[in-house]
Amino acid sequence: MVDIGMVKRFNSPSTGNRFETGMIGYAIEQASDEVWAKNNAQENALNEVKAEFIKKTAALYPECNMIFKFESEFREMGSTGNVFIYLKGTASVGNNKGMEEVEKEKNRLTEELKQKKEELIKQIETIQEEYNFIQENIGKIPKSKSDIEKMLGN
Repeated sequence: MVDIGMVKRFNSPSTGNRFETGMIGYAIEQASDEVWAKNNAQENALNEVKAEFIKKTAALYPECNMIFKFESEFREMGSTGNVFIYLKGTASVGNNKGMEEVEKEKNRLTEELKQKKEELIKQIETIQEEYNFIQENIGKIPKSKSDIEKMLGN
């Protein structure tokens, strides 16, 4: 069993105080709610808590590749806009086809990166050889028209 709880602020008060400051307060709160909904604040907060849940699970059970009976609960904390998000689930090891696909893709990308690294190393070696050739021969390059004529035997 793994669980985690975090308080997140959504900047949206509860409906309990909607009419506390009259119609203007209601209109302001309604506009605030629309902005909040459009920015997906609740989804973003839930994803942040999920990420922490996964980190905790991986730290406690490194072999875990599945979570059973995953549940999330939201509890509003008064009318402050703060919400307590509680996640829980059972960590386990099993046949997880999704994780297997992720692992295959990770291995494929790792191999692809190794190949690209080898290609870049070869390119660097070629450029280094060209640089060394230029450094060795730069003094032999004629500097003036008369040097060129001497070199050509004119």
